[in-house]
Amino acid sequence: MARRLYFVGLIILLVVGHNLSAQSGHQGASAEALYAEAKAAESRGDANAAIEAYEKVIRLDPHVAPAYNNLGSLYFDTGQFDKAVDVLKRGLLINPRMGTSYAILGSVYFAQGDCSKASKAFQSAVKENPEDKRSEDLLEECLVTLQDFTQVVDKLRKRLASAPNDQDAWYRLGEIYVQLSQQALSKAKEINPTSPLAYELDGEVQEGLGKLAEAQQYYEQAVKAGPDTPGTHEHLGNILWLQALWGPAQTEFQAELANNPHSCRTSWKLANCLLNQNLNTEQALSSLNTAVQECPDLMVARVDRAKALIALGRPADALQDLLLAEKADPKESSIHFFLAKIYRAQGRTADASAETQTFQSLLDQKKQLPAKSTTESHTPSPQ
Repeated sequence: MARRLYFVGLIILLVVGHNLSAQSGHQGASAEALYAEAKAAESRGDANAAIEAYEKVIRLDPHVAPAYNNLGSLYFDTGQFDKAVDVLKRGLLINPRMGTSYAILGSVYFAQGDCSKASKAFQSAVKENPEDKRSEDLLEECLVTLQDFTQVVDKLRKRLASAPNDQDAWYRLGEIYVQLSQQALSKAKEINPTSPLAYELDGEVQEGLGKLAEAQQYYEQAVKAGPDTPGTHEHLGNILWLQALWGPAQTEFQAELANNPHSCRTSWKLANCLLNQNLNTEQALSSLNTAVQECPDLMVARVDRAKALIALGRPADALQDLLLAEKADPKESSIHFFLAKIYRAQGRTADASAETQTFQSLLDQKKQLPAKSTTESHTPSPQ
């Protein structure tokens, strides 16, 4: 009797096990068929049918991770953002290595304007798939929106290290530096809006736009706010110099040197004003000697010093400055004019003729180019 009951029980267990196995196999087959049905609906563009099929797949077999990914993508495409977030998160709990799910989730948050959440999702997407350039681009956009410029710059520099001709990366990097510059300048002005520095910043903005009169007004305010502050008179003197107002510019440069005697550019521009007015060549030479001593590579000062020496009857002393300047900038026409003058005085007729031809050729080239303003533009006209 005991043996009989044992065999009956065993048979029951085997039957139940068979039925459960068959049921499980049936569900698996149904989930697989529904998944294929969903993919087919996607292929023919029937989003609603695909969504319905994927939802059934997940109900039948909650562990089919790709179904969550695909369903989340369809929810996103049809604008059902809340459902997309929910199903994508559920899928990532099953398989946290699905890079596409992170990318879609980031896109959902990005579309909702939540860059904080979007950036985290895109970071995970790029971590799982470093070739996902779209997620990388959107991550950078989010970081810029969040003003996390340090991280963006780091990412762009790494991208450029491997792809130095990536024009888009260079453009993005430039945009970030512009924003950083604007942010820094705004903060500097905010600290003390009536300081000399604040007025100088406003003046530089106007100067950069070519509005010299407006820039001059700001620089005048800077001088008034800080007459003893190095840089204020230099800014005002420079804007006057750009307008060829030699006398007023000379006064400002002299005031700047009282505040900052080691400014080689100020020494040069002071001398340049004197030369352009044909005033006190000896004083101009002294100022140019100081400029060259402080900044030996300031070639515009060397050219002006050569002119001053020629005017004082010392052409041989001017030759070295001109040869150095020619080597640094062979396309500066005034250098060749002065070289021709020196060679002619030394009886070197062929050299003088060659320099004259070069001078004329460079002048002809300049006539064909659009005029452009530069802070180094007022070398005295050759005479």
